[in-house]
Amino acid sequence: TPYYYYPHLVQLSEEELENYQDLSTRIAQLAGRDDERAQESMKLLLMRRAELLNKATNKIVELSKLVDESDYIERTLFYCAPGQIDDVQRLLGWEHGLLVQRFTAEEDTRERQQRLADFASGEIQALVAMKCLDEGVDVPSTRTAYIMASSSNPREFIQRRGRVLRKSPGKEFSVIHDMIAVPPTAWTASQDSITFNIERGIIRKELERFKEFASPALNKHKALDVIWEVASRYNLMDF
Repeated sequence: TPYYYYPHLVQLSEEELENYQDLSTRIAQLAGRDDERAQESMKLLLMRRAELLNKATNKIVELSKLVDESDYIERTLFYCAPGQIDDVQRLLGWEHGLLVQRFTAEEDTRERQQRLADFASGEIQALVAMKCLDEGVDVPSTRTAYIMASSSNPREFIQRRGRVLRKSPGKEFSVIHDMIAVPPTAWTASQDSITFNIERGIIRKELERFKEFASPALNKHKALDVIWEVASRYNLMDF
């Protein structure tokens, strides 16, 4: 189905940015070494840095605002990072009163099949999911997806987009909301500073996914407007 794409810029907190800078410094120190131990350490640090972006605390704040602004939520997927799913389920279920179930590897096959059936029939409004929805699970009735966490792996984010684009009776279009983590000092850091270059790396990775999602969207130009200013600030206009 055709789709509308809405990117949402979410700032890292000052503490999160400090942690990101620390991890980036340690990664840079290991990058020039080719011994196996250094490479394994760098891989772990890269995973921690990606997790930090995925679990940025302000994403929960932004999600709450978006849910408040929605007229009605039905057949909606919320993609979360491990460790984030409890907060998202609590926000949606307890604070906003939605009929929501989790869809993770912790549930057995029968439970997951039942939850998919309830989702398709409208018995529940939303599924809060992690990676087990990426492959091999068909949920064509999905109309809306909120991407709280993703990766720079094109295969993963293309699969996640695919979950919401399947054709289904009465479904004319889909909607994707995408949380994009950005540094809080985007407008103040000097362009020759270490901080600026670290922040530029954050933005570049996020823009790769943004471009893939925005290019075919029905509202492509409106989506581009959201990101244009920050891309210009970081000299990333070639995204």
